[in-house]
Amino acid sequence: MQKTILRDFNIGDEKRMLLIYESQKGCFEDIGVTEAFLVHCAQRPDFDFLLAEYQKNIMGFAGCLVHENVARAEIGPIAVDSRFQGMGAGSALESAMRQSLSQRGVKRVIARVKSSNNRGIRFFLGRGYSFEAVFKKYTPESEDIIQMVTYIR
Repeated sequence: MQKTILRDFNIGDEKRMLLIYESQKGCFEDIGVTEAFLVHCAQRPDFDFLLAEYQKNIMGFAGCLVHENVARAEIGPIAVDSRFQGMGAGSALESAMRQSLSQRGVKRVIARVKSSNNRGIRFFLGRGYSFEAVFKKYTPESEDIIQMVTYIR
């Protein structure tokens, strides 16, 4: 039996990533994500993508904006195809991303989640994040955002 493989972004992954992202659109702030946007982010030195793959199919991905000069990072999105949710891909992505951030000297990691995204809130709480702030009417649709934080020791 094959196991889940975690790997870095490759050009061509953006098509499948966008499909996964759009299938969960209600979970994320609408910022106009496109294939070109994903490629642009992947090419930035301060942004990382990590993908979960099973039998050569992309199950999900995690993104992270890194501010190395202040030892901080913003994780998200973490998106997993609905067919693979509950199989540990999201947890594996978050854990591997946190390990990578630790190796880069990052100490503080935040995640921003829509206040209506109960599944996302539970996900981060279950991984040791705690509530830090609420941003009222943060999105263009006037949605509230919860900022959660964890510290890497």
